[in-house]
Formats: sequence, structure tokens, C-alpha cells
Amino acid sequence: MARAHYPAATFQEGDGTSLPFSGETFDSVINSIGMPHFADPDAAIGEACRVLGKGGKFAFTVYDAPERSVGFGAVYQAVKEHGTMNVGLPQGPNFFSFQ
Repeated sequence: MARAHYPAATFQEGDGTSLPFSGETFDSVINSIGMPHFADPDAAIGEACRVLGKGGKFAFTVYDAPERSVGFGAVYQAVKEHGTMNVGLPQGPNFFSFQ
């Protein structure tokens, strides 16, 4: 869908802890809701900093705590009450460690 809406843009899939770019390549790096999903978020931050040029900016977003986020809070509570967290997910950081 992104390619259809932005045909002049380049899209590349990759591993955020091992980016396929030379150092000091970008002016900015943005990570939207990805940090709590990395097994090693420090490695992802290191890679973001590695590919940033001098004076570059790194920005990331994370989910807010369930009690402060209406939509996410409803989903989180429903899973806690009616689902299971035992679904064989890979090891990762505490989901709320970046708040």
C-alpha cells in the first residue's frame, strides 16, 4: 500500500539491530512502536546511532501504560482477563521499560 501511494519512495525491509547501511548515512532515524519488540533494544539504538550522520536525530515511540492509553488499555486488559500471554513469543525487554 505504501509503494502504491508513494511510488517515488524507496522501501527496504531489514533487521533493526543490523541495518544494511553504511555508517553516517541518514539525517534521521524513526522507529514507531518497535522498541519493545526487539530482543535487544540497546542494539537497535546502537544501530540507529551508527547510521546517523553528525547532528542526526533518532526518534522512537512506544505504547503508553495501559492505565493512560484508552485503546491499548482495553486490549491489554482483555488479554489479561480472557486470553493468555503464554504464546511462545521470543524473549524481549519489559514491554513498559521505555515509559
